[in-house]
Amino acid sequence: MPTLADGSQWGDPYLLTLNTDDFIANPLSDFTHLIKITDIPVFTDFWNLVNQNEGYVHFTDVNGNIIPYKVQRWDYLNRVAYFWVKIPTVLAIADTQIYLYFDYKGGGTPPFHQPNAYMNSNYVRAYHLDEDNSEGAWDDGAAGEHDISYIVGTTAGTGKINKCRYHDGADDFYDIPHDTDLNITDDITFSFWFKPTYLPGGILAKYLFCGMEPATWIGKGYGFYRQAGSLAFGLRGDGWNAELDGYGDPGPILSVGNWYHIIMRRRRSDGYMDIRVNRQEYKEGYLYPGGAIATNTTPYRVGTRSDNSAEDAYGYIDDFRISNVFRSNDWCDLENICVEKQDDWGTVPTNYLQAEIVTAPQKVIVPRPVIFLSGGEVVWR
Repeated sequence: MPTLADGSQWGDPYLLTLNTDDFIANPLSDFTHLIKITDIPVFTDFWNLVNQNEGYVHFTDVNGNIIPYKVQRWDYLNRVAYFWVKIPTVLAIADTQIYLYFDYKGGGTPPFHQPNAYMNSNYVRAYHLDEDNSEGAWDDGAAGEHDISYIVGTTAGTGKINKCRYHDGADDFYDIPHDTDLNITDDITFSFWFKPTYLPGGILAKYLFCGMEPATWIGKGYGFYRQAGSLAFGLRGDGWNAELDGYGDPGPILSVGNWYHIIMRRRRSDGYMDIRVNRQEYKEGYLYPGGAIATNTTPYRVGTRSDNSAEDAYGYIDDFRISNVFRSNDWCDLENICVEKQDDWGTVPTNYLQAEIVTAPQKVIVPRPVIFLSGGEVVWR
């Protein structure tokens, strides 16, 4: 009976294999990966044993080290569970493997999830936008729980990952309260899933502004928006404005009724900015290298302009994240893949996800080498 570092005892675990090496070129550290467990035959024992005991599971790496996770959804009646698991090392030259312990025998202090430790430390906010209630601690960034402070009009909808928030284009928005960690001046990455229901309009911003041209913006900060199926990404510093505008070049990319994974990044050192959509480069450029993004004390309003005047969001927004680093292409791509392939369980290498119950891994004991002395030389055998 295996015993983990926290004293909990378990039956044999699942070995989960993630086919990450087909999608990234470089290893990633502390990557928060989605693991969705459903009512498929391989997980029959999981549901029979865990049942309604949410959080009575453990994830470990291949060396038996406990790794933190958060339960986004636990529905034992319909046998659906969503976990976000912080994997210490995601491999690029081989499959990534982790263990899922589910046959709890005793010990430790259940439940075992760690909702304030599962995100990579460079996420300043990560909102899965999953709750039905209109206010409350919706989700967390690396520093712990962060409330949505003010919600107007948005309703729960079917998301790309479980549930999300729906914006009907008429002043539907929510505010993320200002905090000093949102005053990002250097490198920055946004990522979110978006499903438009009507193409004109849509805004996410950390500043007050009006008008379409940078010269008319009021306030300071960063934001992004769309118009007629195109995307733009804007920054403002002290004395400069930068807008990566896809309206004319390359033009529309979004269409009604489809989900899009949108990434917007900025690297301060050389001014590189880009917009990626579903793992493809959409627009890039070099604007104001070395310039610091200006700071402010306004909330981060998602879904509308801060004056509620025009171009409100139409559609569904899910899994909205802000990072204080320039995320690599590999990181951005795997954020997409782990969601797109959340149900791709199978038994062959072409499946992204594979699972099997295995004998509990044992610690490898390396025997001490035997030393022989031969003519004054040390010989290792």
